Amino acid sequence: MIRDSKWDKIYRLKFTKAGSFRCCVTDLIFDVKAAVTLTYYFDSWSQHFKEEHREKWDIAGPLLNIQADSEEAVAAVHFPHFLCLEGKGCSELYLAHFVEEGMTLQKPDSVGPNHVMLKNPTFSSWGAVLEMLWLKWEKRIHAMVLLYQADCTVLKLNFYLLPNDASLRQAVNRQEELENKSNKIQKPGIMKALMIGSHFYLENMTGVTICPQKLKLEYRPPETQQQYLELFTRDMKDELKLSLKDENNEKEIVWEAFIRKEELKFTISHPLEDEKDSTDAGACRQTHKTMEAGTSSKISGYRFIDYYREELIQRAASVEQVLDRLYGTFLTNEQYQNICAKETNPKKMRELYKIMTSWDPSCKNKLYDALKDTNPYLIKDLEGK
Repeated sequence: MIRDSKWDKIYRLKFTKAGSFRCCVTDLIFDVKAAVTLTYYFDSWSQHFKEEHREKWDIAGPLLNIQADSEEAVAAVHFPHFLCLEGKGCSELYLAHFVEEGMTLQKPDSVGPNHVMLKNPTFSSWGAVLEMLWLKWEKRIHAMVLLYQADCTVLKLNFYLLPNDASLRQAVNRQEELENKSNKIQKPGIMKALMIGSHFYLENMTGVTICPQKLKLEYRPPETQQQYLELFTRDMKDELKLSLKDENNEKEIVWEAFIRKEELKFTISHPLEDEKDSTDAGACRQTHKTMEAGTSSKISGYRFIDYYREELIQRAASVEQVLDRLYGTFLTNEQYQNICAKETNPKKMRELYKIMTSWDPSCKNKLYDALKDTNPYLIKDLEGK
């Protein structure tokens, strides 16, 4: 990463040899024939996609601006899309290419379930678009759920239902939630395709207020405010069960998950706290602070990685086994070789943490999983502190 702006980051990858590499943040896949340095970031559809374009084309994935110091070294780029093609091709799916003259369209060389591939590309801004021959009420997409606990004195959860677009995930996580000190709650993704334009709602839960009552699944550019459901309760039980349903098929649950107390930040005030005197309230606030910073079993994977940085650097063993789990997906070949070249495990871990500065929480969760598998006794010891 070389620059940070309001809602986007710019990334730089340096490849030292041929191969196929996937970026865990943007979901781009690069096939390279030789050494090359690639610089890329999420671009803005709103800036390039004019009103006359919208009359004929629908956005079908993130817009990505890519630059290469040697275009000839790049054999192909696989651009992500969020359409559900049900194992079939799609002749209406194109790649929009934005240059100084405006938007041009190019047929991809192949269309896969999650990517469209373009061979020997020239570089600027590219993104998948769908010709409007596909009627909107027939278009199914891959969707995602993002769930956050708001930073306030009662339990308030923000529930997002969005197209499975990495630029939307990044924008919500950084621009709308982390700036407000929200706590991201990791849950399984939606396993089935959903109809774009449909309305979805969460089943009523006793003691929980939900506002608004339903959400429309639609694409909104990352730089705009995304819609979400707000869940509010003053009486948190041991767990909440969230069940998402389609308004057009209320018998079918399209996604469900449990929220347990152990996953939450325990800064929630008891309803009777306001009746206590100031001494009790001060003691209560101190207790909440201790709970939040205390037991590591209540810390999610990426927070665990950040919180126990020094302990993991000094005590982690089998570091190369950890790197093997991350190689190719989260670590480039050059990064992998640089870390392995360090003389000791602490030096290898410290080098890995330097690279991690550009990782998002989902990448850190993968590191936590790798450490838990290869260093189970160390992780258990830290969680027991």
